[in-house]
Parts: sequence; C-alpha cells; structure tokens
Amino acid sequence: MAYPGDSFARTKTFEKEIASLLNERGIEGLNEYVSNEFVKWKDIEINKAVTGNSGTGKFAFINAIRGLHPTDQQDAAEEVTECTQRPTPYSHPRNPRFVLWDLRGIGTPARKKSSYVDDMQFRR
Repeated sequence: MAYPGDSFARTKTFEKEIASLLNERGIEGLNEYVSNEFVKWKDIEINKAVTGNSGTGKFAFINAIRGLHPTDQQDAAEEVTECTQRPTPYSHPRNPRFVLWDLRGIGTPARKKSSYVDDMQFRR
C-alpha cells in the first residue's frame, strides 16, 4: 500500500483501512492481509552499500547481517589489509534480492576521503 502525503495522513488512512477490513472480513481477513503484506518485502530488490574507514569490520558487519559465521562457505572473506578493490555484492542467503555491497575502505593513502564519493560512483 502506498500513501501519499505526510506520515500522519498515511497513518490515519491506514487505520481506517484496517478498521474497515476488520469489520468486513473479521480477524481471519485481517490475519490474511497482514501475512500477505509481511512477505511483500521479499519481492523488492534491496541494495545497500557498506562503507567506512579501512579496518573497521565492514566484512564482519556484512557477514553478521547475512547470518553467516567465518566457517560458512558463503562467508565474505575477512582480511585485516585493504582487500576490496571494487564494489563487491554479497546476497543474503535466504533472500537473493537483498544485496549488501562491500565498498573500498576510506582514509588510506591509496583512498583519500576527499575523492571517495566520486571514486565509488554513488550516483550511477
């Protein structure tokens, strides 16, 4: 459901729709609606970039979000040196449409903070 306007108006519209659904179809109808809405996110492609200073645990963060441990085969390789040379995608094991992108670290002699946004081509 998409609601134009401010969040207060969206909330009031949503409340009215839920109340109407509950009156018309009862708790079973409401349960069906909520169940259907709850899984819709799985059909949306989600791409999130993970960036930060070099050596701060970006790989560990990516693996934690993906629910993986260092012994897992799909684990993003953790290294203590600069290893990411180009943006690298890591899909979530239970939802391949949810992708975390590992970006090069910031603030090393090879990667200046001043040119990082341009270097990573965030606007593409």
